[in-house]
Amino acid sequence: QRLTKRQPNTSTTDSNMSSTNQDKSLLDELADDEQARQQKAQQMEEVNAEDDGEEYDEDDDDGGDGKSSDSHVPPPMRQDNIWVGVRVRPMAMGERASRNVIRVMDEKMVIMLDKRKAANDFLRAKRSREKRYAFDVAFDETCSQEHVYNRTTKFLIKGVTNGYNATVFAYGATGAGKTYTMLGTVENPGIMVLTLRDLFREIATRGDQTFKVTLSYLEVYNENIRDLLTPSENTLELREDPVKGMSVAGITELVATSADEVMQLLRMGNRNRTTEPTAANQTSSRSHAVLQILVEQG
Repeated sequence: QRLTKRQPNTSTTDSNMSSTNQDKSLLDELADDEQARQQKAQQMEEVNAEDDGEEYDEDDDDGGDGKSSDSHVPPPMRQDNIWVGVRVRPMAMGERASRNVIRVMDEKMVIMLDKRKAANDFLRAKRSREKRYAFDVAFDETCSQEHVYNRTTKFLIKGVTNGYNATVFAYGATGAGKTYTMLGTVENPGIMVLTLRDLFREIATRGDQTFKVTLSYLEVYNENIRDLLTPSENTLELREDPVKGMSVAGITELVATSADEVMQLLRMGNRNRTTEPTAANQTSSRSHAVLQILVEQG
């Protein structure tokens, strides 16, 4: 009888010991995970500290748009492969009669307010219908071209001159402002112009190194490729080169020595682009334009 009575106690003790061992093992795993997380965070802080000293210029001005300087904004971490930003354009003439329902908060989040009026909907009067979308960076309609460039592209320049590849492209519907953001105007140059300006400035600071800058400019329209620097009725073909990889056969490649020279080539290429008026934009660019810049170190 004693054995029978003590057997449940023994079983309970064994169960408690097993549970204690499992808890201890779980705590050890949590401790190891926490230690690994701290080590990774320390490594990321060291990388960011290097980036702050190498890949971002703290003397950038604010572009004259009344916004604070970009010097307090760190560049994206080097571990990131994709950096996504969104820009809200001003309302067009035909849209100004409507209410603007888009807000940008902290240059990180885009808020779309509910455009429906529910004054008589008492049951849902306090329910929020707004939608929020988070991005790496977000710009409202007051941001200048320089400000957008500083936050999205400028920190890529040194990486390109050090041998890394970089791609910047604008995506959006007709009339969203893609051409303006990428090309801009004479008074407000876009990302392409500002990138080339800073690229040649960076090359000029490396007096002990020589660089060769080659560029090509093409458009894709109705699945046909056209050379914008040497306009022709003939279309080009995309082929795989054993050295260059995927490339456009027969594309014009010009060597540029200054930013002013590149600006002239860009303006010439833009005049050759296919345009067609739409309901959203009277001078809409109906093609995809691609400016490819090859930087070779001698």
